[in-house]
Amino acid sequence: MRIEAAGKSTGIYLHIAGGDYGFFSLGGGTALRGNGQISSIMGKLSIGKGNPRHMLDVNGTSIFNGTIYQEGGNGTGLRIDHSSGNSFGVGNWGDRMEWYHVANAKQDWALLTLKCNEAGDAKFRINGYADPNGANLQVDSDASVGGMLKAKEVKVQTDVWADLVFEEDYKLRSLSELESFIGTNKHLPEIPSEKEVNKNGISVGEMNAKLLQKIEELTLYVIDLNKSVNSLKTENQRLNQEMENLRR
Repeated sequence: MRIEAAGKSTGIYLHIAGGDYGFFSLGGGTALRGNGQISSIMGKLSIGKGNPRHMLDVNGTSIFNGTIYQEGGNGTGLRIDHSSGNSFGVGNWGDRMEWYHVANAKQDWALLTLKCNEAGDAKFRINGYADPNGANLQVDSDASVGGMLKAKEVKVQTDVWADLVFEEDYKLRSLSELESFIGTNKHLPEIPSEKEVNKNGISVGEMNAKLLQKIEELTLYVIDLNKSVNSLKTENQRLNQEMENLRR
């Protein structure tokens, strides 16, 4: 059965031919076939609303049980836009795949890049251009870097610091005790040995606190030595004065 406007070649068709159960045709060989499976549509298609704005315009929740493929050259991919100008998408640029966010349709891109070179080595990069003075990478869990990590500034949040050295009840080792410990253990007290570092690595925040502790202890040793030196100077001056008096 065919329904069409007078003088027009396009219309709606209901037919059964060669085992093909066709529900209707939109003209020009475009057909929706059995069970509503789309063969091809040459124009825009709207589902759940009228006046489609793009090739596929869906108003409502969609469920996909399968793979969505992208075709085309660099820069093609899946993109989700909002009327505000914000967008999020996945794009293909040659040997890398990028997740990106564009704010307010400006060239303020936040990129998450996964890249494989010719050797098959995976590369990972996060960078953002919206705020050059802000943080470009934020990780709220464990992250592992198998290589050099280069940064202009590193901030470590810690609740452990070493100002306890200057408390009145802090027990500072004598220099003889320190010498004995170093002779036996071959490293400073509270500082991990080379073997421990090779096995477990170091915590940047904790190690900086320990190094500061040693600097503060060294400061106390220097202050104490300075007092001893000044005392010796005073005693030396007194003895020199007594000897001078005896010569007279």
